[in-house]
Amino acid sequence: MYDHGQGTVQSASQAFAWYEKAATQGHIVAQYTAGMRYRNGRGVTKDSLSAYPWLLEAGNNGHAAAQYEVGYMMYYGVCGPKDWWRAHDWYSKAATQGHAAAQYNLGNMYYKGQPASKDYSRAFDWYQKAANQGHVSATNSVGNLYCVGHGVDQDYSKAAFWYLKAAEKGDAGAQNSLAVLYEIGLGVPEDERKAIEWYQKAVDGGYTDAQKALDRLKE
Repeated sequence: MYDHGQGTVQSASQAFAWYEKAATQGHIVAQYTAGMRYRNGRGVTKDSLSAYPWLLEAGNNGHAAAQYEVGYMMYYGVCGPKDWWRAHDWYSKAATQGHAAAQYNLGNMYYKGQPASKDYSRAFDWYQKAANQGHVSATNSVGNLYCVGHGVDQDYSKAAFWYLKAAEKGDAGAQNSLAVLYEIGLGVPEDERKAIEWYQKAVDGGYTDAQKALDRLKE
């Protein structure tokens, strides 16, 4: 009788062996795949230290997703001390190739001032690039910057536009922010019914801070 579970394990292990063999022969996608399989423990024991050289190799060969992964590992110190300068460099490599998550993370670094001083204008530019590709958290961040006027002229109408895009994709923070705008009437017509609707969605999505506002409007 064929053991489906054992067969799956063997198949994953065999696949990894082939990926690693191709990786040693310079196949860029195989280098990335071998690295990610080490990262996630697919077909091989999970081992970030073994993942890193393959991801670095693929990144040096121009693979955007590998560059993002190297940046992530540098940022969080997965294989050693955190290194925000190198994380910034690797995120930049991936971001300039259009990697949305790298664009968003690079935006975060500029927004937080990591590793140098804050630069809201650059943060906005990278958030915008990621948002234009449908990155939900970046879309919410664009709304936030329009709302407070960081890196761009304050514009509540544009903030509401971007919050709505993120809110419709389930971002609870954006749902709460959109509710606030409807409650106060900033950038959108004042509308208590819509405010309640979005506060409720935010609460349902896990944004518990919206509960007080929701209770207040329902009294």
